Amino acid sequence: MATQYVERKNGKGAYQINVYHEGKRYTSTWSIPEGWSKGAIQRGLKKAESVFTAAVRAGEAVTLKEQKEKAKQEAAEKAQILTLRKYADEVFMPAKTVTISEHTRESYQSNFRIHILPALGDMKITEIKAVHINTFLLNMQKNGSKLGSVIKAYNILNGLFKMAFLEETIEINPMDKVTRPKATKAERVNKGIEAYTKDEIRRLRSCADNEPLKWRTLAYLLTDTGCRIGEALGIMWKHVDFDNCRVRFENNLCYTAAKGTYNDTIKNGNIRTNEVSRTTMDLLRQIKEEQTRFNVSTKYVFTQDPNGEPMHHDSPRDYFGKFGKKYGFENCHPHKLRHSFISIAVTSGADIASIAAIVGDKIETILKYYTHANDVSKAAATRIYMDAISGD
Repeated sequence: MATQYVERKNGKGAYQINVYHEGKRYTSTWSIPEGWSKGAIQRGLKKAESVFTAAVRAGEAVTLKEQKEKAKQEAAEKAQILTLRKYADEVFMPAKTVTISEHTRESYQSNFRIHILPALGDMKITEIKAVHINTFLLNMQKNGSKLGSVIKAYNILNGLFKMAFLEETIEINPMDKVTRPKATKAERVNKGIEAYTKDEIRRLRSCADNEPLKWRTLAYLLTDTGCRIGEALGIMWKHVDFDNCRVRFENNLCYTAAKGTYNDTIKNGNIRTNEVSRTTMDLLRQIKEEQTRFNVSTKYVFTQDPNGEPMHHDSPRDYFGKFGKKYGFENCHPHKLRHSFISIAVTSGADIASIAAIVGDKIETILKYYTHANDVSKAAATRIYMDAISGD
């Protein structure tokens, strides 16, 4: 064994303890505690030498060469995890999964798999610059990706690099210099929201009267409330108030390939109770009676026949597509019925705040996406005002 005094860069002293065992040299450093006397230092050093020698002989110590190899391996592993792919898989997504829904998680994974990782996944996260991200987003648009998909990729990367910056994995956040994607010239053409008119909704409900009970009921419920299809499919019998003609929306039935059909919390947390027409309530009562008559044991209103499991999320979309072709309703799908409810409510003079509360959406969203309907209602309000002051 050989021990020698060394002085560190911080000015504090230490002893390097070298133990030779079976042809190998093992090295350890013992730092001198501040304020110790010479006698205490000698006793402390002797104890450190004894402990380290015992560790070497017991096979619990590693040589200096092994220490360097271990440090090199750890550095290589650290460099590997710093690729965007590794950081996304091992740090970002596990953290996000705690706060996002299963549907959103699958959406993130899909965007990573299809768009982000093929372009940026194998680059070290510390070497990714704003120019790389701007080029990636621009190429997405050039290759035909819709603006919504490009913005989603931008938002995911924004969250990922923000996390990496706050955790000090990177020193500079490249997203600070990345331009948020904008619509192309073709996308800037305002195509408006697809919606049916009042007369078309009346005819649609009339046509639905010729359809099987559960589909007729679903058509009436969607056009009565403007709810999302997942909210409609998530309705349980405990949410139906037959006496007061009300339905409570507090669940959102979802589907992902990994999890299958499952019930999630309602979007934006907007649990609400809406009134429905007596016709709709009578139809719901008929479904309840039918389930009882055929001994269908279920807590859900809309189910798969005849097992009582909640209806698959794709079934209404498939059904209304066929319904539209059968009766001549262009591009018929459940969400268009939601658009129609909002559009008709706005043009008929209902206040925006009440509409937003009924459909469980933000006022800003109503104002942004239903401008065409709002223009009609404003024109009507102007005519009422002009008639009032004209004195005619």
